[in-house]
Amino acid sequence: MTQLNFQNPPQEKTQSNLAKTWGSITSASPNVTDSGERRRAQITASLTFVLLVATTIGTIAADNKAALAFAAITGLVSYTLSRTRYYSVGAFLFIIGFSATPYINILAGNTETPVISIFSFIPLSLILASALVNKWTVFLLTGMNAAAILYTIPNDPKVGVTSGVISAAGILLAILDSVRENIEKTRLEELKKANQELLSIQSNLEERVTERTTELKRRTTQMEAASYVARAAAEVRDLKSLLDNIVFQITERFGFYHAGIFLVEPNGQFVVLQAASSDGGKRMFERGHRLEIGREGIVGYAAYERRPRIAQDVGTDSVYFNNPDLPITHSEIALPLITQGRLIG
Repeated sequence: MTQLNFQNPPQEKTQSNLAKTWGSITSASPNVTDSGERRRAQITASLTFVLLVATTIGTIAADNKAALAFAAITGLVSYTLSRTRYYSVGAFLFIIGFSATPYINILAGNTETPVISIFSFIPLSLILASALVNKWTVFLLTGMNAAAILYTIPNDPKVGVTSGVISAAGILLAILDSVRENIEKTRLEELKKANQELLSIQSNLEERVTERTTELKRRTTQMEAASYVARAAAEVRDLKSLLDNIVFQITERFGFYHAGIFLVEPNGQFVVLQAASSDGGKRMFERGHRLEIGREGIVGYAAYERRPRIAQDVGTDSVYFNNPDLPITHSEIALPLITQGRLIG
């Protein structure tokens, strides 16, 4: 067997270390949880860090240190805030500091082409405001720049054009930002609606599965009960024991609080209670409870009609026999027992 070991190229390790270092320098605060906000916070941290490094180096090397020192201080404060939950404040300060740079240079007399200096910084600052903050910041920044242009170069022949172009660009960016927000809001609402529909479909499917499962369990219980009755009928020779077992199984497996079996008297006029599962039913059995066929109660009606009778609400059923031994009865079903066309119970 030959074993081959490979080492990662040094360049890949270096790139990995640089990526980790950069990530630790520009990562968003753990308090910022929304993915979109974390992305904006990371961009703000990246820009402010680059500005901080560049202006710090420039301040050390340049002769005119005022503007760069201001930018370095602004960058430091902005970068510090960008690593906290207040990253939007850091972004705002960064944009304000970036926008102020050409005006500081103009007032300090460090530029011979003030209009070019303004156009070198301000459009980019407006774009950054649109990307990192919101449309209201863009509006505010547009107004501040228009006022700053009129203040710093009032006698320049291009002051009107410069102010107008910057104002138009800022308003256009704010409008585009508003349109983008509306589109995103609409898409989020559509996505939310789609998710709700999916949840509704999932809920309906779960309900259907539950219903099917319940139905299968019910049918299984019915089959088990029928199987037990068939076995008991074949094995138990005593009719009374058989009937008692049947009503017990019906009550136990189907959750009824009472089940009873009536058999037809030889003269065919009455059905007599022969087995009952509830305490009230057993008292009725001991008294020899019977019902006249066709005249008394749901049992008598089902026996007379020779078809099942169901009362969903016995309180509103005109045929129901109000039985004091079964006071909590709400629904009742009576099933006639017929063999070879003859009613037996």
